[in-house]
Amino acid sequence: MNIKNISTTMVGLCGLMAIAFQPAQATLVSAAFTGTDCAGYFGDSFGACTIFIGEDDERIELSPVIAKIDVEENKWELNSAYPKVTSNQFDVDGPNGDPITQNDTSGSWAYTIDDPVGAGETFDPTMHDPGVRYWAAKSGNTGFTLWWDVDDPIADSNCTDGAGLVSTKGNYNETCLSAANVIGQSTWETQGQAISHITFYDTAIGGGGGTGGSTGQVEIPEPSLLGLMGIGLLGLGASSLRRIRRETTA
Repeated sequence: MNIKNISTTMVGLCGLMAIAFQPAQATLVSAAFTGTDCAGYFGDSFGACTIFIGEDDERIELSPVIAKIDVEENKWELNSAYPKVTSNQFDVDGPNGDPITQNDTSGSWAYTIDDPVGAGETFDPTMHDPGVRYWAAKSGNTGFTLWWDVDDPIADSNCTDGAGLVSTKGNYNETCLSAANVIGQSTWETQGQAISHITFYDTAIGGGGGTGGSTGQVEIPEPSLLGLMGIGLLGLGASSLRRIRRETTA
């Protein structure tokens, strides 16, 4: 193999590696409900609010509330189960990045984890901040929409209603909910009327509810097999290129 062929091969391998190491694409999914989320559908009082599926003996509690902002009163309510969390860790905006107002119907939010769980540590709510996996946007006179972020193609196969606002609760199933990512920022949208409040929820399915579950960390996917193979082949190509150059100049 000559220098030109090796160089062409290495360029191709670099392209494959770029594809292999791209972060997973994600889909923002939602489920629309009537009424209010918290206090309401998810619990009779703020501290008791927990996202769940099933009823009675088949009820599975998925995610306790972290915090809620009442937009009209510009007032935060925080779950005492997470004593490290403060309202200063949240930034909730309207559609153009301006501070949220009670007339807005969409916008964005960001949450900063000040005290993440370290490597080898177990989540302790007295020492660590929870991660956000779900958030609900409640409008004044209609219902609320629950939002969460799911990697593709999991969303395509398990979140039956797809992305965007939905008129049913088809996405609200155990498989789709269990795939929710821990994220630090995203967007919110009501069912078309002005915002009343936004609520943030923690924990994945199997997290045990309460204050357990969330590590407060964003998971970083491991390199794919294709990417690892590309590194190895790229190294071999570079070695061969150096050898040919030495032979050419000898």
